[in-house]
Amino acid sequence: MIDPGLYAAVGFTLFAGHYLGDYASQTDRQASGKSVAGWSGRRALAAHIVGYHLTVALVLTTTATVLSLPLTVAGIAAGATVSTVTHTALDRGPTLRWIMRRSGAAQFADLELRTTTGAPWYPGRHAVDQALHLGSLWLATLLIVTV
Repeated sequence: MIDPGLYAAVGFTLFAGHYLGDYASQTDRQASGKSVAGWSGRRALAAHIVGYHLTVALVLTTTATVLSLPLTVAGIAAGATVSTVTHTALDRGPTLRWIMRRSGAAQFADLELRTTTGAPWYPGRHAVDQALHLGSLWLATLLIVTV
């Protein structure tokens, strides 16, 4: 049996790393460009994915070192793979809208508000994006502590 404390420590660490990586280390250029069609969008997304996972890796390495967590390279690789694939798919744009429309949330997906600068903001997509990211982190945590 896996120690529930290990699962909790890794899960909370990935949760904190996710918020740091998805908000604090993501640049405006990455955020606005990652869903743009073509190579510029792919480059912005790649830069975000790399920065995000470097942030998560730093947080996880720090926690594992300070707490002497018994993590394996295979477990970390499995968790990182799930995180990379799911985060890339969700942040590219069309995938999230496709999921929301197929699950009966088309109006929520298309709900548009305007920021104080007049830029569009889609709160439904943001909420579902974060929910799916956290679901992916749940799976990544399971893999990290069991593989």
